[in-house]
Amino acid sequence: MMFEELANVVHAVQNEQTETNLLSEYFKKNINYANEIVAICCVSPRSSIKPHHVLSMLKESYGLFPEEYDALLNEHELPVLLADESPTEADKKLTLKEVIELKHLILSGQVHADLVFKSLSKLSAMLFWGFCFGKRSLGYRRIMRGVSKNTKYDTKHLQMMRSIMPTSEVIERAYTNTLPQEYAVQPAYPFQAPTYNRWRRWSLPFKNTHYDIVKRRYFAHRLAGAVHYYDRNARRCARDALIEGDYDCVCEIDEVGNIVEWLYTEENPNLWKESRDKRAPNFKVLKDKAHFRAVVESLNEGESLRLIDGDRPYFHSGVVGGFIVPRRTFDLPLLILGGFRDSEGIRIKIAGLDGFDIFPLGYAFVHRDNIPDRLAYMYESQTMKEETRGLIGIFHGLNYDHDTKTLKAPYLTKIDTTLGQSDAIQIGDLMER
Repeated sequence: MMFEELANVVHAVQNEQTETNLLSEYFKKNINYANEIVAICCVSPRSSIKPHHVLSMLKESYGLFPEEYDALLNEHELPVLLADESPTEADKKLTLKEVIELKHLILSGQVHADLVFKSLSKLSAMLFWGFCFGKRSLGYRRIMRGVSKNTKYDTKHLQMMRSIMPTSEVIERAYTNTLPQEYAVQPAYPFQAPTYNRWRRWSLPFKNTHYDIVKRRYFAHRLAGAVHYYDRNARRCARDALIEGDYDCVCEIDEVGNIVEWLYTEENPNLWKESRDKRAPNFKVLKDKAHFRAVVESLNEGESLRLIDGDRPYFHSGVVGGFIVPRRTFDLPLLILGGFRDSEGIRIKIAGLDGFDIFPLGYAFVHRDNIPDRLAYMYESQTMKEETRGLIGIFHGLNYDHDTKTLKAPYLTKIDTTLGQSDAIQIGDLMER
């Protein structure tokens, strides 16, 4: 499958004024290359090369930096500039696989610039450099809209299927009319695991909040005695876990092979739709805020915490499985600058240090039942009362927000009278945690 043909299709689709079947016909003809096409057209910025990779390639190839490259050095201008170095027509034609490998060679500094420029026409070079710099040339919805024109599935259904299986598999199964009509959990049918959004509060998200301490998770499928293992992205992987019995089943297992949840059994194929107390053999429930904080504080390196609605099925709310709380470093010594009465407690202003300068980090609420004696005077005032004694409080926090430069959900555990103002955490140290 030639990259030049894909570049022509992408260019035509990007510049068309009305919807056509061009994209749909292209995928139908090249269905075996759906994975490579999606990888190139729907690239993620996380896997992009950086300007310094290109400059390194140019330096190694030519011994110097052309003036225009050195002046731009930004990801917005470089794709156009680099594409101009390619001829209108290229002598060599690259396959999709070769293009993907070429990007990896640039990242690793193992390719001469001449080979890159001379292997791509100007048109295909625009797509290639956009791919390298993480610029998506076609959106998922646009691709699904094109696929829907030549299959029996509408765009909405195709988008729904993308939530539980890789996009390339959705495309392949759409053209072979083998997509399920709804979310399905079946043996030997790989699916993408639910997503878990970040939870940034100390309150519990659900009335019946189950929790699961996670390091790695896999899915075991047994069909006709053969066991297959998949990761959370529906990719086949090798595992040594042993599932007792010989019946067809699907279950989620942890890194050492323990069963976390049953999702499918011969007796109950729709087990994944049941509440979690029926799916999980050893489910655990968060009792209250204090229990929540204790569990989060106990997380080890590489572990994170899932918060799951115990009353809902495994897939729900647009394939969101619940929330995730990553491991954080707690017991943060922070300076208390002042406070005032706020409803049923006090709101105190807290800060770290930037060198010797005080760096405010936001506010923490302390319920009246938990107010330390040294801060009791703040409960009597509706306006900010400045704290001049250099008090250090020990706080827990969910994370540091780099955009707002504040500590998320700070919680006071105690006042530490053994520490002085200079013992407050440095903002640089906090940002690295």
